[in-house]
Amino acid sequence: MNGNYIKFYRSFLEWEWWHDPNTCRVFIYILLRANWTDKVWKGVAIKRGSFVSSVKKIAEETDLSVDKIRTALKHLKDTEEITTVGTAKYTVFTVVNYEKYQNDTEQNPEVNTEQCAEQIPNKSRQHKNIKNNKNIKNIYSAAVIPHLNEKAGTHFREDTQATERLLSARAKEGYTIDDMIKVIDKKCEEWKGTEFEKYLRPNTLFSPSHFEQYLNQKNTPAKDKPKNKNRFNNFNQREYDFDEIERELLLRDLPLEARKEST
Repeated sequence: MNGNYIKFYRSFLEWEWWHDPNTCRVFIYILLRANWTDKVWKGVAIKRGSFVSSVKKIAEETDLSVDKIRTALKHLKDTEEITTVGTAKYTVFTVVNYEKYQNDTEQNPEVNTEQCAEQIPNKSRQHKNIKNNKNIKNIYSAAVIPHLNEKAGTHFREDTQATERLLSARAKEGYTIDDMIKVIDKKCEEWKGTEFEKYLRPNTLFSPSHFEQYLNQKNTPAKDKPKNKNRFNNFNQREYDFDEIERELLLRDLPLEARKEST
């Protein structure tokens, strides 16, 4: 099969989203757009059954509104027809069980049906889709590390094996790119500008012993500045009753007899 067509079985008529025109239309569009062979896009490995796009682009190419596309994608993800891996710049859409629609092994004779099933991405093993090639970025590193560098003002590389292993291990446990970005945002908010800023690094943020704790901690709001601080010496200022001070100054200028009467 050369990728010029996809296969549909008659059982597709019994599919639960068949009578939902928007969801059905979006799924067929995704099937037609998915790569039928492995490709590399801007240095990132995009596996067979996946493709790079965005909600806005899908809306434009299907003549549906962005809201309708989001609803259709939610349906398809809820029933595990597709998975998505989002980054700040793009989203990788993947058809689960793509071999049902393109299972001719002639396009890749070294892969059999059992092997293909292992290659289909899901929430807990998307990391297996990245080739072990130094010229191809790990999709997690490509999405997460630039965000860390931007937020923390660091310059970590995306292609170090240690970082790729950390991120792939968290992905294998079922965590998503969004989870990794949340950890970065939370710890940057908490640590940036403090003595702990030096720990804004991959081996701390994504370590197996810390990641879940960091992800589930509540956002630490910036502490309110202490009230009544003197900006010159940083000591607490005294509380003054300015009405009473004004009264005392006025009384001081009165004759003694008048002061007695006022008190």
